[in-house]
Amino acid sequence: MRVIISGVVALAAMTMFASAQSASIIVTGGAPIPNGGVEVRKIVVDAGALDLSKPENAPAILALLKNAAVKVCTPSRTNDHELNARIQTCEKRVIADTVNSLNLPELKQLAGAN
Repeated sequence: MRVIISGVVALAAMTMFASAQSASIIVTGGAPIPNGGVEVRKIVVDAGALDLSKPENAPAILALLKNAAVKVCTPSRTNDHELNARIQTCEKRVIADTVNSLNLPELKQLAGAN
């Protein structure tokens, strides 16, 4: 999925795969870089034994997604403090897109409240 955010092309995608013992979520985002481009980054979030379908696990899942968004949206090399607003926009978009892709009502409600 390509999303244009404030002149920055940000990639936001989510894939979930699960085994009998654990679930993993692949989170992809475009970290803004000084030249106006993006550094595409992807990480696998291990949801451990969390059952993604159980409403009581929504806060823990959202915490994992927020942590992942920080990792995929923060450029690996920069001293440019003016990127902070673009980084925060990327983090919010990655979280929202991933939450929407998971299509879990409790997680959507919790993410909307934050």
